[in-house]
Amino acid sequence: MEQIDIDTVRKTLHSIGEYAEARIESTSVQEYSMKNGVLLGAASYESNGVGVRFLQKGSLGFYSATNPANLSSLSHRVSAMAQRSLTSSESYKLSQEEAYNAKYSVIQKEPVQNVSPEQCIELLKTIDANLASEKVSSRFLSLELEYIEKTFVNSSGSEIKSAIPRISFHYLFTSENSQRFWQKGACEGFEVFKKWKLDEAIPLEAREIAKANQNAEHVAGKFDLVVSPEIAGIIAHESCGHPYEADRILGREAAQAGESFLKLKMRGTRFSNDCVSVIDDPTVKGSFGYFEFDDEGTRAKPKKLIDHGKINTLLSDRINAAAINEKSSGNSRAASFDREPLIRMSNTFFEPGTKSEQELFESVKNGVYIRRFMEWNIDDMRYNQKYTGCEAYKIENGKLTAPVSNPTIEITTPQLYSSIVDIANNLEFHAASCGKGEPMQGMPVYMGGPSLVIKGVNLK
Repeated sequence: MEQIDIDTVRKTLHSIGEYAEARIESTSVQEYSMKNGVLLGAASYESNGVGVRFLQKGSLGFYSATNPANLSSLSHRVSAMAQRSLTSSESYKLSQEEAYNAKYSVIQKEPVQNVSPEQCIELLKTIDANLASEKVSSRFLSLELEYIEKTFVNSSGSEIKSAIPRISFHYLFTSENSQRFWQKGACEGFEVFKKWKLDEAIPLEAREIAKANQNAEHVAGKFDLVVSPEIAGIIAHESCGHPYEADRILGREAAQAGESFLKLKMRGTRFSNDCVSVIDDPTVKGSFGYFEFDDEGTRAKPKKLIDHGKINTLLSDRINAAAINEKSSGNSRAASFDREPLIRMSNTFFEPGTKSEQELFESVKNGVYIRRFMEWNIDDMRYNQKYTGCEAYKIENGKLTAPVSNPTIEITTPQLYSSIVDIANNLEFHAASCGKGEPMQGMPVYMGGPSLVIKGVNLK
């Protein structure tokens, strides 16, 4: 595949539209999957290309190419699109943002682009063999190593280069009375597996879940809950991160991913107790959702979606920020060069408190602790939601006692956040692949938080 030359792209940008930007990307990927000890697939591939977005007479256009020769006809396409846009009822604008000249990368001790297929397959075999010893009925493992070199340029003078390695590991196992699907992920080198110790951690997880479900009893009624960082993370992602995306609020993403219960007029109003703050921060080092600049060239920064109980910052890109007369939050991301950037989360999490998890347990007289979950559901408005645990325990007079079978929370977002009364200091991050758009774009993110006390929740 022919390489895309940056000078060719820069020349093209200055020949089209009132504004133009380009993402030149080179990506190498290795993928492996195994089921019950049998290798299902092993693949490696590379892709190179450029995605160009432009604004002309209020018309916003996007074009991608893998061949530099295809860029030569782009100015003619822009002129034709601009002419058609004169009859359109909608005219786009972009927020005014600073131009940057920058370069950043992730330091790797064991570069993912140098890892051999034999190393990857051996890793899967070891984890599978250890998991099989726990007598789970079905096991599925998958591993993906990715290395992306990207150059962003625009007609405003920005030039931003980045080199990001990304590792993703999925596992699914099924036992007699439970199923567990989870993911690990990071922007680090292959050395991260030494830190994760998955050959020990995943079998231990299977053992703990099986033990908890052997004699678990069903409970129903109103309880005070303590939820682990894992549960806090999925709550932050699904019922705070998504509804705070400005394109959902403005109705521009409704057909592809849904809308939001949140309205612009709600900003600044109280939504939860003062102890609750939720942050989205792309700059967390090593995180699965790490970046220093988004795919519109805007500098990434931490921002508080909920600030001490009040609705605060929205997630935005340049298009939707301009629609509400604001600056972009720096959350515009695309899954590859041939996809338009959309508003996406990065690393979304509850801000930790000061108490230990044990102190949270001690504050509860009659409750349930949900340590791991099995499934979740949430509606298109991110208002009604459901979470089902796969490992949970009773809390009686401040102590964990008997295991509980698959406790299920069904609650609205306002009820949930207004019921959070205490937050621990045991912040954890968990990787996820977040889907949005048409065609679908899966983006790497972290979701996280510390343990939470949620008061007076009905369990089913």
